[in-house]
Amino acid sequence: MKNFRDALREEMKNPEFKKAWDALEPEFRRIRKSLDGKNISSPPKAFKKFSVVRACKVVHSVNIG
Repeated sequence: MKNFRDALREEMKNPEFKKAWDALEPEFRRIRKSLDGKNISSPPKAFKKFSVVRACKVVHSVNIG
């Protein structure tokens, strides 16, 4: 069974997926910046929701497989 990083590495070979994933980088950067220096043991609910919802949109917006 693949882990997330292996699956992502494989999907990044798909130009459409990579383009959609890279388009999320500014949003990820803003979140990382807002979390810098904060000692949190788990991501806030909003971050979890963002991650799941956005990742699903990226995956489903690209013809995979």
